[in-house]
Amino acid sequence: MLTEIDKETLDFICATKLTFNQFAICLMVAKGDKAALIRLGEEVGLIGDCLIKVGKDKYLNEVEDLEKKGYLINTFVDKNDYFALDNFKVSDKFLKQVTEPLASAAKEFFDAYPKRILVKGVEYPARSCDFDELEEKYLKAINNSIKKHKAVIAKMQAYTETTPYATLNIMNFVGARGWDDLEASITKSKLV
Repeated sequence: MLTEIDKETLDFICATKLTFNQFAICLMVAKGDKAALIRLGEEVGLIGDCLIKVGKDKYLNEVEDLEKKGYLINTFVDKNDYFALDNFKVSDKFLKQVTEPLASAAKEFFDAYPKRILVKGVEYPARSCDFDELEEKYLKAINNSIKKHKAVIAKMQAYTETTPYATLNIMNFVGARGWDDLEASITKSKLV
């Protein structure tokens, strides 16, 4: 469940003058979960019906506004001019402004992780993995939050100043959310 909106997201929403509903629509479409979009349409009704004032007595609905601003692209309209959210895709403009920072976060995490780990005196590669799988797992673990990512990197950097922390392959480190253990270790070492 969404519990916070980071500064970067708020800056984006304010700069683009999107409503929270519009931002949520774009995120859902970007995620590409057609089943969820269909379910929302069936159980909640047409999303994006909210009217936005664009001039004297002129209104656009939220989806039309997203199309006009270049964030959503409709890929199918039926003969009755009916459309559904699962027929949309987000534009590169939206992806570059919202999801690329997350993609670079996964790369930054990968680059910050040690190349090798030492286990019982034997050195092993620590970053051997499918990067796409790592990216998906890491972003899910940090709830797609740039703020949380920055905290993870800070913990890793603080810990490496005193001693190497990596004893797991990078995928296992993410799965175990090893950065939480780092925070406990850093706190404990400051108390001693």
